Amino acid sequence: MLGEEHPKTLLTATALAIRLAAVGRLDEAVVLVEETLKVQRRVLGDEHPNTLISASYLAKQLAAVGRVGEAVVLGEETLECRRRVLGLEHPDTLSTAHNLAIRLAQVGRVGEAVVLGEETLECRRRVLGLEHPDTLSTAHNLAIDLADAGRVREARVLGEETLEGRRRLLGEGHPETQRTARWLESLGAKPERPEAGE
Repeated sequence: MLGEEHPKTLLTATALAIRLAAVGRLDEAVVLVEETLKVQRRVLGDEHPNTLISASYLAKQLAAVGRVGEAVVLGEETLECRRRVLGLEHPDTLSTAHNLAIRLAQVGRVGEAVVLGEETLECRRRVLGLEHPDTLSTAHNLAIDLADAGRVREARVLGEETLEGRRRLLGEGHPETQRTARWLESLGAKPERPEAGE
């Protein structure tokens, strides 16, 4: 018997929370991973890889249940720790940065979302390649944020590059390819926001 605070027990609890969320039991998943994270922080420390896994997952699920502000705070803390512990270009760090950029845009911090999205896209392109699914996902989200920030021309160019990459990688009929195509279509003739002072 490993005990309730054994690292493997705690990791199993996080895995259970992931499965609960997968079957639509989001509130239960959030409660379980919140409890697990508290114990992990006390037993393993804030920078233990398992603690960071739970923190990153909790941030994602907080957003899913509408607690986006809390998700942003936790995402910022987790990104700072992952950058320090794992480095700027570790896939887990990049995943946390990608998710945080989404949450920042959701709470209206679009400028910060764009900056983080640009940094993350640059790293993912370098580390994973131009047409890795994660790179294309970051590019898609950054294009949306660029458009929301009034940088429509840049958004359209990035969106078109993303669509072409998804077509080559995933095919025309793939849901992610279609999602990017629909977004580009919705962008339509959206005007460029004038620069300050124009």
